[in-house]
Amino acid sequence: MAGGLRILITTVAAVGLSSLCCSTLIHISQNDKVKRRLLDELKETGLSDQQASDPLTPQSLSPLAYLDCVWHEVARIAPPFGGGFRSVMKTFELEVSVSRPAISPQSDVLY
Repeated sequence: MAGGLRILITTVAAVGLSSLCCSTLIHISQNDKVKRRLLDELKETGLSDQQASDPLTPQSLSPLAYLDCVWHEVARIAPPFGGGFRSVMKTFELEVSVSRPAISPQSDVLY
């Protein structure tokens, strides 16, 4: 993968993750049922008693199945950005370009 594409992917991922986090917090704050269920899940797993200075790790968050469902649902109903990345399977030409460059297989494109 070219360096410029890596930078683009990293930037899009960072912006997308930040946007998804904000959307998730907004969704939770506007839905009391979801908020109560998440608080119950935190109590059941013992994370509600965790000190603010204790680091959250992937292992400590893995038992939070409902939070994972909320995260995926928010990503579905309020995606952080439109479009996506796809790998090219066969050569094609861009019809919107004056030079009509050929896009070769195994290239990654952003749509």
